[in-house]
Amino acid sequence: MDDELITRISRGMERVASLPDIMPQDASERVKPIYQDIQRTLRVPVVNLIFRTLANYPDYLEAAWKQVHTVAQRRDFERAADRLRGEALLDIGANTLELPPHNVEQLRSFNDTIHYVLPKLLLVVALLDTAGGGINERNHPSRDIREGTDQLIPLGIAEGTGKVQMVSPGNTEEHVASLLESIRRAHGHSVTSSYYRGLANWPDYLRDLWQQLVDLVGSPEYEDRRDFLVRRAQEEVGAFPLPDLSATTIPPEISDVLSAFLCKFIPEMMLDVAVAKALADGPEAARHSRFSA
Repeated sequence: MDDELITRISRGMERVASLPDIMPQDASERVKPIYQDIQRTLRVPVVNLIFRTLANYPDYLEAAWKQVHTVAQRRDFERAADRLRGEALLDIGANTLELPPHNVEQLRSFNDTIHYVLPKLLLVVALLDTAGGGINERNHPSRDIREGTDQLIPLGIAEGTGKVQMVSPGNTEEHVASLLESIRRAHGHSVTSSYYRGLANWPDYLRDLWQQLVDLVGSPEYEDRRDFLVRRAQEEVGAFPLPDLSATTIPPEISDVLSAFLCKFIPEMMLDVAVAKALADGPEAARHSRFSA
């Protein structure tokens, strides 16, 4: 990463930490139907942090999602996400990690749901970043792809996906809060990932998983693969029409927020969740999703 991009990511991270995390139950009447459509289109029962952050800019979120959701329904978008997922697994050797017996199916469903949606989120943010004048706009031709030339995936939350209540780092046992803070700091994130806040419902499992990940995070291999995923996402969105946001007033800080999610937050979580999936179910399972349409 060059110095300019690092600065943008840092500013974006600071902005994310300063904004309210607008959960579905707290969303305005204007934002709630957008959240619902996001879940139906991405086929998961969760609203990820990127959208909960952009909900602080409802004009932008409404305009951006109105166009992105038509692309995200395409079967070739789903296949692009599949390809990214298949490239996200780092080498973990023969390591394994058993899932805890307590509510194991709930945990497996949650893991698989996040594993499924993260590559889609990376593509969505790559589209928005480029459309808004992001880091790769000058290399991105606007392609006119006629509607009706591609099959659409079925809308609606995929059967077997699941969510869990997120643990608040400030309202949990001290050892769990300390672990979550260690994870956040190791990543250099300004807020604690929703994924890890979900896993905190199984604190022993979270501890054991982090022991497997801690030496990977921030390593040259880890950062190289993260940056590779970003480049691949930018290449993949070159096959889709760009959202036209010319009639939308885009707050200047949106570019920094998108950079933080595109270049750091989302691809790093892709790497972590791929490892979690591989430790539980094997490397081959981590390259695919049972929910892909």
